Amino acid sequence: MRKVMKNNASLKLSHLLKEEMSKNLLPLFYDSFISVGIDENPDKKFRDRVFNQADTFLTMIGTSIQADKSLQNSVNIFSMIHDENIKRITAIEQSSIAAELANPKRGAGRPRKNFTSVPKSKLKSISSNTSAFAQARDRLSIAFTENVFKHSCKPTITDNSQMFFGRPVYMTDGTYLQMQDTDKIKEVYRPAKDGGYPRALLSLVVKQGCGLISNFRLGSDCKSELEYFAEMIFELEKGSLLLADDLYNCFAIFILLKQKNVDIIVPGKRNRNYEVVKILGKGDEIVKINLKNDDSKIAKLYDIKEKSVLLRRIEYKTPNTTDGISVLYTSILDEKISKEDIILKYITRWDIEINIREIKTIFGLNIMRSKTPEMALKELLAGLIAYNYIRNYISEIAFKSDFSPERDIYEKFYTSDKPVFTDKLGRVYNKLSTGRPKKTE
Repeated sequence: MRKVMKNNASLKLSHLLKEEMSKNLLPLFYDSFISVGIDENPDKKFRDRVFNQADTFLTMIGTSIQADKSLQNSVNIFSMIHDENIKRITAIEQSSIAAELANPKRGAGRPRKNFTSVPKSKLKSISSNTSAFAQARDRLSIAFTENVFKHSCKPTITDNSQMFFGRPVYMTDGTYLQMQDTDKIKEVYRPAKDGGYPRALLSLVVKQGCGLISNFRLGSDCKSELEYFAEMIFELEKGSLLLADDLYNCFAIFILLKQKNVDIIVPGKRNRNYEVVKILGKGDEIVKINLKNDDSKIAKLYDIKEKSVLLRRIEYKTPNTTDGISVLYTSILDEKISKEDIILKYITRWDIEINIREIKTIFGLNIMRSKTPEMALKELLAGLIAYNYIRNYISEIAFKSDFSPERDIYEKFYTSDKPVFTDKLGRVYNKLSTGRPKKTE
C-alpha cells in the first residue's frame, strides 16, 4: 500500500526539489557519473586531452537539461567541470608532494626539483572558443556513451512496491522525434509523409516504479516499432512482466517473449480467432490462438516455427468503448492471479506516456539539434542519461522521506515555457537573439 501524505508535505518537498534544481545539478551528475568507475579510454586509443571523453560527455549530459543548449553554454559548463578538476588535481598533487618531502627516498642522480607530473594544459583555464569542444564531441566514442547509459539504467533504490506477484514490471512504447534537415540526416532518416522535416522513431522500454529508461532504439521509421522492440526482447529481464498497447498484440511478439520467459499484458482491440481451452470465470478464460501461416517480418527474421500459443483472455466493462466492453490478452496463466489484479495492473501502463512527455517536452528532445546521425545518437544518449540520473535522485528523496508521492513531481526538477523556434532547415535558434552585428561601411 502506498503511504498517502498531506498536501502541505507534498508542496514542501516539491518546493525543496525545485530549489535544488535551480542551484546546480552538475555535482549530482558528476557523482553519478564518477561512481560507476567507467574507464573513459578502455582500448587506449585516445590520448589524454583536456577535452577528454569523460568531461566532454559529462558536459553534454549537463547541457541536456538546460533551456540554452548552445555550444557556447556547453563550453561554459565544461569550464566549470575543468575548474573543479584543477582543484581536485592540485589537492592530490600537493598531498603527494608533502608525503614525498616528509619521507625522501634518496637515489642516484640529482635531487628532483619538480614534483608534479601533471601536464600544464590540465592546470590552465580553457578558452571560451567553441571549436575545441565541437571537435571533442565529434571524437566522442559511441561505445563509451552507450556504456555510461547502461550504468545509468541501474536503480539506486530497491523498490518492490511496483512488482506484480514477484515480477518486475516494464512498459514499452514508441514515439517520433524531429531531426535536422541536412543531407547526412536524410541518408538515414526520411522526411515525414507530409513532406516535413526528417523524423526518427524512438522505441523505449521503461521500468515501472523508478521510471528509468532501461533500453531504447533510435532508427528510421522505415522499420516498424515492433521490429525495434523485437531487438530489445532478448535484453529484457527474465521473469518480468511487460505492459504494452494494442500494436504489440502480435503472434510473433508473444512467441519471442515466451522464449525469454517474459509475460505480457496487451489490449485486444482487434478480433482474433481462438478456441476456449478453460473457463476461469465470467469474462476470464484461457484460449488457444492458432495461426496457419505467420508471414510477418519478425516471424521470418527470427525463424518462428510455432503455430499456436496459449493466452488468457479477459473481458471487462469500460465506458469509453462503443459496446462498453474491453478485452485484454495476457500470457499470465496462473489462476491464483485474479482477473481484477491483471486489469488494475494494465491500467498503470499510462505511466510510460508520462515518461515520453517528460523526455520530449520537458527535456526538449522532441527536436534533435545535431546535424549528423552519430551526433544525434550521442545527443539522445546524453538526454536519457540525465533523465535517469534525476529519476534516481527523485527515488532516493522519496525513499528517505518515507512516502511514495501520488502525484508525479518530476516537472519540479526542470521547467521551461520557452517555445522552440526553427528555421526552414529545421535549425534551432533563439527568437530573442540580437543576430549578427551589422557590418560598418
